Amino acid sequence: MWKKQLKKGLVIGKFELIKQLGEGTTGVVFKAKNLETKEEVALKIGDTAGTLYNEAHTRRKIGDVEGLYTIIDSEKADPNLGIKYFSMPLYEKTLKDFYESNTELFTPKYIYKLISKIIVTLYDIHEAGYVFRDLSLNNLMNLGKKWYLIDAGASLPLSFKLKTGFTGTPAFSSINALKGGYHNIKDDLESLGYIMLYLFNGTLPWLENQPTKKATAKYYTELGDSRKEQTLALIKKLDNKKLKKFFKLIYKEDDQNSNIYQDLIDILKEKEE
Repeated sequence: MWKKQLKKGLVIGKFELIKQLGEGTTGVVFKAKNLETKEEVALKIGDTAGTLYNEAHTRRKIGDVEGLYTIIDSEKADPNLGIKYFSMPLYEKTLKDFYESNTELFTPKYIYKLISKIIVTLYDIHEAGYVFRDLSLNNLMNLGKKWYLIDAGASLPLSFKLKTGFTGTPAFSSINALKGGYHNIKDDLESLGYIMLYLFNGTLPWLENQPTKKATAKYYTELGDSRKEQTLALIKKLDNKKLKKFFKLIYKEDDQNSNIYQDLIDILKEKEE
């Protein structure tokens, strides 16, 4: 198994592994040192089946988008280890970890500003013809004061219309995605709404009932069936008018609203009554 070979001190190309940071959709992420520049980077490593190549290819196709992670060195192969890899900036903390250690920073003003910036990033991704498909607390990372969406391994062209089964993080997935529908721009924005809801409440009503890897399509559908009702009940409990307006627009059955990005940002910019 190729993962068992990945240990501290292993040299892959010009990179020396330091420690494992996590595991994403398409591979394992290590903190590594560029032996030529002495710079510390994040090295994403996957098998040769093509998933890592697909992620790198998708990231290149999306192009230059502020707030979306960058790839420093494009993917390369090590046939002896049976892997492919590419390097990225060494981002600092996931939004989940940052939130848990800095909860006091997450004032309404901070949350609205953060979500507004991510809406702009999603707009640029969608304009490039892609849907991100996997927004979550662990797929947002900071570098200093800036936040970045990471891991485009699940991203697909908006024109892609083949059934792929459920993809994403169930806790933040849209109702449509949970029910097996084709992903569209509103699915990404709905997922972002659930992230915002988490930041206000510190949890979500359905987090204690997360599916296992063996979960069936029927189980995901049942999660989707209850999500809207649970969301609206929580918003009512929080008594937050901006959240109420945000989700009213998200849940509105209108896929032709090209101004939805600005409409959502405008809601978040409204003065508190």
